[in-house]
Amino acid sequence: MRFRRVSPLVLCLPVALAFAACQSETAPDTGRVPDLSLVDARSEVAVGKGWLDVKTLQIHLDSDVPEPTDVVLRGTVEGFFFSPSGEVEGELAEPPVRGRVERAWLELRTRRIVYMQAGIAPEAPWLAGRFDQQTALFYPEHRAPGHSLPAPAASSQEG
Repeated sequence: MRFRRVSPLVLCLPVALAFAACQSETAPDTGRVPDLSLVDARSEVAVGKGWLDVKTLQIHLDSDVPEPTDVVLRGTVEGFFFSPSGEVEGELAEPPVRGRVERAWLELRTRRIVYMQAGIAPEAPWLAGRFDQQTALFYPEHRAPGHSLPAPAASSQEG
């Protein structure tokens, strides 16, 4: 029986194809939280009247179905950005006692969460509340969006 000499490239081809097939699937984009996208992965050029589900941080156009049923804020959708035009509608609820719930601001334009303990001021307009890190839900404390933070209290020195 005679063996035929096979080029090493021929032996590597199946391995290379298998490797390429595994690499062709795109990894999830870790730079953007899925909840912060428009519903149905709508184009970033979507513009119109809409609303922000304050709890889940999802934005919807008024033409979307279903109608809002939870804690919402009406305004204008401009791609992935949101501009509020009123106050929070719906029942304000306390966050669950369990889990990692921290005081935070929700920047309404970008829907970014800024933790109060970090010492970073949020971009206006914002809502103060609590963010449940386990469920990724936001619980606003007030209905009216904030536009400026109170000045820090001056420290008094006795002498």
